[in-house]
Amino acid sequence: MQYHNHRETTLLENPIPLSPILDKDIHCDFLIVWGGVAGLHSALELIKQWVDASSIVLVEKTICGGGMSGRSGWFLTPDSELGLRALEKRFGDMVAKKIWDFGSKGEESIVNNVHNLKLHCDLRNQDSMLLWVGMMGKDACKEEDEGRKKFGFDSDFIKSSKDLKKYISWKNYTAGVRYENSFGISAFQYCQWLKAHLISLWVNIYEQTHIDTINDKTALTDTNTISFKQSFLCPGKVTKELSASKSKLLYGVVNFICVSEPLSEEQIQEMMPNGELMCRDTKLVFNYYRLIEWNRIILGWGNPISSFLPWDVHYESSILSTIKDFKKTFPCLKELEFMEYWSGRIQVSKDLMPIIDLCHIYDNQIRVLWCAGLPRAAACGEFAVKRYFGNHDSDLEKVFCEKRKRFIPRFPTQKILKSIFFALSNAWSMFFQKGY
Repeated sequence: MQYHNHRETTLLENPIPLSPILDKDIHCDFLIVWGGVAGLHSALELIKQWVDASSIVLVEKTICGGGMSGRSGWFLTPDSELGLRALEKRFGDMVAKKIWDFGSKGEESIVNNVHNLKLHCDLRNQDSMLLWVGMMGKDACKEEDEGRKKFGFDSDFIKSSKDLKKYISWKNYTAGVRYENSFGISAFQYCQWLKAHLISLWVNIYEQTHIDTINDKTALTDTNTISFKQSFLCPGKVTKELSASKSKLLYGVVNFICVSEPLSEEQIQEMMPNGELMCRDTKLVFNYYRLIEWNRIILGWGNPISSFLPWDVHYESSILSTIKDFKKTFPCLKELEFMEYWSGRIQVSKDLMPIIDLCHIYDNQIRVLWCAGLPRAAACGEFAVKRYFGNHDSDLEKVFCEKRKRFIPRFPTQKILKSIFFALSNAWSMFFQKGY
C-alpha cells in the first residue's frame, strides 16, 4: 500500500483544465480567497444576489477542491461532530433545529447543483447509518432516534446486533440509527465541475496562486496585487500570514483515509444486504466508510492520540492495523487490498462550530472558518454572502460569531500543550457545553 493522495488519481481522470495563475495586478469588487466548497458556494451565492459575475475574483492556492474539501470522506449529511441530540442539549430546541436545517440546506444546494448543472461527481444516494459500540450504545442510539423524531425527521432505531445484520454485516455494533436523504459524492470532482460552471458565467478564477497577506484594500501574492471592495476569506487552513489572531482559534486535527481495490457484487451484497450505506461510528474520534466510484471502499479514521498531535504522522503500521480490524469484522473482505492511503490535517475550532464573522480589524472582510462537513461548508459560504447583504438569520449569527464562550478561552502557544488543550476543549463542547 502506498502513501498517495487519491485526489491526485482523480485529477488524472478530470477533464476540467486548470485555471491560469495570476500574473498581473487586477481590481475587482468581490474577492474570494480559496476555492473549496465554501468559497465556490460564496461565488455562486453572489451571482444569485444579482452581482455581476465578471466583478468576482476567486483565488485558490492549489486547485479548486484540492484542500480540506477534497481530503474528506465525501459524506453529504447535515450530521457532523455534533449530532442533532447534542445540538439540542447545547442550544435548545429552536436554535438546534436552525443549525440542523442550516446543514440540510447546504446538502440540498449541493445536490441541486449536481442535478441542475449536470456535474459529474459520483453523486450516490446512500442512507446514513450511525452505529454505536459498547454496553451504553443502545441507550445513546435510542436517545438520538428520539431527538430526530422530536424535530420531525424520519429515522429507524435498530436496537440489536441481530437487527443490524439486515443492513450491515458488522458483528461488533450494538445498535444503530438509519435515516434517508443523504448522499455520497466526490467532493474534488464537484469543486472542479462547479469551477467550470462559474467560469462559464464569467467569474475570474485563478489557481496555483497563493495569497501572502490581505488587508482592507489589497491582497498580495508573491508577485502581484489584487485590489478589491469586499473580501470573503474561506481558507481550509488559516496561516499566521493571513490572520495571526484567527490562526489561534483553530487547530489542525489529523485523520487518515484509504481506498480499496474494487469489490465484487457478491462482496457488496454480503457487506450491505439492503443497499449502500454511509456508515459512521460514535467513538470520540469516529471511523467512517462507504462505497465510492468503481465499487471501492473509502475508509477513514483517527484516534485520540494521533488526531491532536502537533505534527503529521504517517505510520503505515497503525494504518495496516486499522485495516486489519476492518477486515476482521467483514470476513467477506479478508482478501481485499487497500491500494493507497493519505493523511489530512483538517482545521477545527475550539467548540466544534464554524466561524462566520466580520473581521474586527477590516469591516469589508467576512471570514468563513472551520466548516466541518461538505453541506455545512456550502451553507457557510452562502451564509457569508447573505450576511453581507443583510438577509441572514440573527440567531445563527450569534452561533457562528467569533466571540462566543469556550471551555478554555486562551491556549498556550507551545504546540504540544496547544494540542492537549484543544482536545479537552473539543471533548467539553461535544458532551458538556451549554449555550453559545
